[in-house]
Amino acid sequence: MNKHYILSCVGLLSINMFAQDNIRVDYKDGSSRSFPTNLVDTMVDNMTSHKMVLSIPTESESLTFPQVIQESQIQLNGADKKQSFNVLQSLSLLQSDNTKLSSDYVVELGNRSSATIIIPYLNNFSSLKVNLKSSGSYVFIDGKKYMEGASVDFSKPVKIQVVAFNGDVRTYEVSIKGSSLPIVSIEGGSITSEWSEQKVSVANGSSQTVNVKGKGSHFKTGLKNSYTLKFKEKQSLLSLPKAKRWVLLSSQHDPSLLKTTVGFDLAKEFFSFGWTPSSKPVELVLNGKYEGTYFLTEQIRVCEGRVVDGCVISAESEEKDGDDSFVMAKSGIRYVMSDPETGFAGTYLLRTEAKLKNFESLLWSGGSISSSVADLKSFADWFVFSEWMKNKNLLMSDDYLTVSSEGTIAMGPIWEQSKTFGAEDEYDVEGWVSKDNSFVAQLLKNNTFRSYVTERLEYLSSHESDILSIVSNRAAEIVESASGNEAVWHSLGAGQYDVETITPLFESKKQQISDWLIGRLQWMKQNF
Repeated sequence: MNKHYILSCVGLLSINMFAQDNIRVDYKDGSSRSFPTNLVDTMVDNMTSHKMVLSIPTESESLTFPQVIQESQIQLNGADKKQSFNVLQSLSLLQSDNTKLSSDYVVELGNRSSATIIIPYLNNFSSLKVNLKSSGSYVFIDGKKYMEGASVDFSKPVKIQVVAFNGDVRTYEVSIKGSSLPIVSIEGGSITSEWSEQKVSVANGSSQTVNVKGKGSHFKTGLKNSYTLKFKEKQSLLSLPKAKRWVLLSSQHDPSLLKTTVGFDLAKEFFSFGWTPSSKPVELVLNGKYEGTYFLTEQIRVCEGRVVDGCVISAESEEKDGDDSFVMAKSGIRYVMSDPETGFAGTYLLRTEAKLKNFESLLWSGGSISSSVADLKSFADWFVFSEWMKNKNLLMSDDYLTVSSEGTIAMGPIWEQSKTFGAEDEYDVEGWVSKDNSFVAQLLKNNTFRSYVTERLEYLSSHESDILSIVSNRAAEIVESASGNEAVWHSLGAGQYDVETITPLFESKKQQISDWLIGRLQWMKQNF
């Protein structure tokens, strides 16, 4: 049995329920009083009546409401005393209150004493309107009483103190800062899958007119798209070698944001591809709106500093309009001329097709394959790399070969890896993805190829610590940016966007990749 008390709230401003902890009554004189939620039976709140029915166990002899401490009596400099009535439940920075924000930032603090919010695209934090929810009777920011919707100077860490009805104080520290990564800003009209002129600046450099288009057949407004940039003159961006063509890779399908750049680094460090793209993490701002963490990447092109000479072709499952392509009779692989582009069907395309036909003829017949026909070491590296990443799109999408001006065929460069490392949420390190492919089956019959594969697996196995260092170094580079990216794309499912919340989730993704690389490598070595 319970006793029921009707509490009439005179001079009420509002009644608010917070989580499952308590109900706070705010009065017009600026004071507040909180009640445990499990005691409150019903609330009546209308224009003429503000009442709460409190249900108290019958064994209770009396119900006493302590007097709320007066503001003039509060001592903010004393030692913290944590209790349920001085909790800062949440801090919110809302787009509706702050026009420069691209999304809402909400952080739940509770028993945590600090939080760090990364807003990558802002450089002025001196006047941000903030909303706080607490169980306290008073809230102070840097010693000044907080008023709802007030502007706060976050150019340095702020001290938020929540005061209980009896004067007990709990202190929180909240920091808001920008990203340490360079910012790429694109301003102009809407971007489509066709070239359009846009104003582009990189790392606060001068703005240039650049042709920009959405990259990939899946391009669609509202997605975290990748973009291709074509400068009028060769540019050295973020200390990378000069070139006209660049790509902003989104890693849309990769919550870790690590797979492609780690893949590039592994390819450069441990494999013998002729050239591998370099990539730098950046923050992308598109027409004033923050789009998240991106990777400014060298596009695969035949030019000085990239693929030195000859041509680049890609294995694709589908032909697009305007593609120069051919299909091999024995393997059934469709090859598309990637660079040089269309218009070379009478020269590079036919010559390249003849070279591939000759190579496949030797491969299927078991004939000797000289180094002038094909670089079998690069094919072995491609097989090991693709299987290590468990690339299920092998020889079906963005799988590149080069044919030198002398006619030698080599695998590579490698490209985006956001759908590999087991692909999204599948992390089974066992099983081959390519051994049933007819082209790979023929390669595996070649003893020279097999010896190169064994050699590469042994080499990788002796460098496990170096492999893990590459993952750690890349993760350290972008861990803070990941919290800004999460606020826009919610790929980690955190629900809030401070560094302290995002970092453990990001670290678990990093560990998942590290475990995958070592576990997958060990399985391959044991089962090849």
